[in-house]
Amino acid sequence: LAAPVLEIQDERGEKNRQGGLLAELLANSMESEAAELVRLIGCAGSVIPDPDVRMSLGTSILRCWEYAKIDAPWNGILGLNHHEYFTHDQDDPPAKSPTIAVEAALILSSQLDADTPIAKIVTKSDATMRDSRFTSLLPTMSSEDWPESHREGIEKHLADDLSAVGIAKKLSLALLLRVGRDANFDSEVEMPSKKACRMPIVDTIAAIQAPKGLHVAREVGTMAASIQEAIDGALTDADFCIARILPHLSKGKALDQTKEYVAGRVLAASSMISALSGCAIMVDDTATFVASLLKSCKRVYSTYTKLVQIQTKYDPSGLDTAMNRLLLNELAIKMTPRTMCLLLSMQEHADAGEDKFMTDKKLASQGKVAAQVVYEKERFDSFLTKAAVKLKKVGMKEKAEEIEKFVVQSINRDFKIKASAIKAAQEREGKKKRKAGKKRKSDGAEGKKKKQKKAKKEEASDSDGADYDAGSVMDASVVDHTDSSVAASIDDEQLTDSEEESEESDEELE
Repeated sequence: LAAPVLEIQDERGEKNRQGGLLAELLANSMESEAAELVRLIGCAGSVIPDPDVRMSLGTSILRCWEYAKIDAPWNGILGLNHHEYFTHDQDDPPAKSPTIAVEAALILSSQLDADTPIAKIVTKSDATMRDSRFTSLLPTMSSEDWPESHREGIEKHLADDLSAVGIAKKLSLALLLRVGRDANFDSEVEMPSKKACRMPIVDTIAAIQAPKGLHVAREVGTMAASIQEAIDGALTDADFCIARILPHLSKGKALDQTKEYVAGRVLAASSMISALSGCAIMVDDTATFVASLLKSCKRVYSTYTKLVQIQTKYDPSGLDTAMNRLLLNELAIKMTPRTMCLLLSMQEHADAGEDKFMTDKKLASQGKVAAQVVYEKERFDSFLTKAAVKLKKVGMKEKAEEIEKFVVQSINRDFKIKASAIKAAQEREGKKKRKAGKKRKSDGAEGKKKKQKKAKKEEASDSDGADYDAGSVMDASVVDHTDSSVAASIDDEQLTDSEEESEESDEELE
């Protein structure tokens, strides 16, 4: 079902090209049928217990786009021949099956399992790293599953015991190669080799025509989002181990292996972020993928900070492992500088007015994420410095100095918040509050005096009314006039009091 087009030698010694059903459907422009077949292969392959076989199946799905539209003849499963009725130059590139295939391949390879390096756990004399990975239920990429031009680079990774490469990393490099890098990353990101990293399925997705008013097709962002989900999955695994497993382990091999596993997961995520950061701003028009990648950066710093904090509390010498050195090197040399460039790219994207498709709420959310990334990075550096101090206390001065080299000085702020500045601000606020309190007291005293004066006037008017006896011959009009004048004066005083009270409330609000 998923076999790509390969050159096969038959019993008579003759060589011919043969391909599976998926490649045949793609070659005959049967887009809907190809999408359904990819879903079927993904569902059926997910129950295969061997992780290496699942990964080989995912690789085969991606490779079906290599020979989907070649002119050289090859034999398919059904013998379809629709080339006379479909011209690929006139048809739009397929927009559905490639993105479904990318998602299925990542699921079959268990997200970032193949990209996660681990320490060797099988101690037999003839044991290989592949044996350790199989024991840990982690797949190992086979170079034979890929085209000949890709095999040399894959074998270099496999030769290193602490290196791993999977489908997610291959897709990330192919995406960077196809869409290019942002100008802010010219000095940070080296473009991968076209011969060793090009993938026709990524080229097919990138060739899809963007809708009117947009610069990039939505399918490119969909593929990037699938890779982003794999990164989040790896970080979720690391967080689960820190929160649910490490607290229940005592000293021993199990504790050390769990810590190494967490460091390997974080290393896989940070390596993926480093590979994708150069092209992140190019994959959509709303910088949504950039914001998602920055959230993953925040989680990388946060998760590894927790691990460093636990290690420093119980045994700071545990930081001196090959996996931790690789991770610290990845963060200091690649991920952190590229994260700063990513923040700059997102800010330039907003300043240039290219965010017309974004709401104010989304812009505010992106600003919040950027601030959180900076905070988690500075917090991580703080705990690294504390770990170095503890290493010096236990006599590991050289190791402490090595860790201090990985502390990247913060260059993303133009100011520093000092204790003296905070104290001065607090004193200014205190003076304002005291002045406002005194003003309210004086206003209250004046209001009290006015109320007393009003009460006296009312008493006086009552006594004047009592002096008139029943035999008085005062004209009724005069009485009415007197009463109306007194009422008018009282109303004026009440109006004045209400105006003063409203002024007081305004001052309080101010």
